[in-house]
Amino acid sequence: MANGTIAFDTLTTSDQIRSGTEKSVDTSYIYNGVCKVWINGTLLSGANTINQSLNVGSVTDNGTGDLTLNFSNSFANANYVAMAAGTYGNKTCDTDIGGDSTENTTTFIDCNQYNNDPTAGSLGRVDVPYNYGIVGDLA
Repeated sequence: MANGTIAFDTLTTSDQIRSGTEKSVDTSYIYNGVCKVWINGTLLSGANTINQSLNVGSVTDNGTGDLTLNFSNSFANANYVAMAAGTYGNKTCDTDIGGDSTENTTTFIDCNQYNNDPTAGSLGRVDVPYNYGIVGDLA
């Protein structure tokens, strides 16, 4: 059995089910537009659980509502885009991702979750279930 490489620049489909017309997309568009890091986790009462992830080597618990995502594979630079979602009870929570240059590097990013429901008590950092996705160029 020989091992090799399959190389192509464009993916094409006939899309017969929907329109019956041929459609194509440049593979660089697909590669550049997908998350290079994503994680679904839970940080509750000091217990951090990674439910599912891609390219996350570990998560460091820095205290209530404060965690660091450590990447398995480094980014080419720290100019990537990070997206987040968290929940606090039945409410959403605010997130702060890589707030300054020291919290946003090629190998890790600092993330914070905040309660944004004034009826739930303190508006400070909270331990919550979280979801993060990061798009950028890997090294």
